[in-house]
Amino acid sequence: MVRKNLEKPVPIGDILKQTLESTNIQEVCDIWDVWNEIVEPEIAENTRPYEVRRNVLVVNVSSAPWMQQLRFLKKDILKHLQGVLGSKKIKDIRFQIGVTNKER
Repeated sequence: MVRKNLEKPVPIGDILKQTLESTNIQEVCDIWDVWNEIVEPEIAENTRPYEVRRNVLVVNVSSAPWMQQLRFLKKDILKHLQGVLGSKKIKDIRFQIGVTNKER
């Protein structure tokens, strides 16, 4: 059976670009680039920016005590992050236990 009206092939570059834009990967990469400038080395070692969901940065944390400490520092971290990135795209930060730079 021969198919009629086949669509023109889409270049793989266009597909990748569209996929990357829809996943907010560039935002996370931008945050990774400046994370060590925003937080102290000990914090950077025990955390890892994971994803951005609905303008909320999700950060993996190595342990519950670190998560508690970061909740106290959240406003300062958010303020520095917004200052460095020059935007208000990130409106909040949420911490969760997960894979961090310490475990990589």
